[in-house]
Amino acid sequence: MAKSKRSKQQSWTGSEIKRLKALAKKKLPAARVARALGRSLDSTKKKASRLGTPLGAPKRPWTANDLRRLKQLVKKRRPLPAIAKALGRTVFATEKVASVHHISLDLRR
Repeated sequence: MAKSKRSKQQSWTGSEIKRLKALAKKKLPAARVARALGRSLDSTKKKASRLGTPLGAPKRPWTANDLRRLKQLVKKRRPLPAIAKALGRTVFATEKVASVHHISLDLRR
């Protein structure tokens, strides 16, 4: 019978927690923070969550101008990746906000 592989859980030290908070203040992505700490991404995210420390850049709210531009680009029948790029957003974020605001991205017409 093969031996089960156990993960080596290491307790977080005070200096690691301070460093985690300092890196999080710089709005670095979670993967970069984890790499800098020599921890797994999952471990880093969980610790940050337990500490109430957000990782990564805050979400940028959609403005009325963003929505107006989205509608214009859809009306011009631009492909979704091009629309997202023009708005400086991800394809997922663009699809989500279009859905919430009942903007049809069905460009097959």
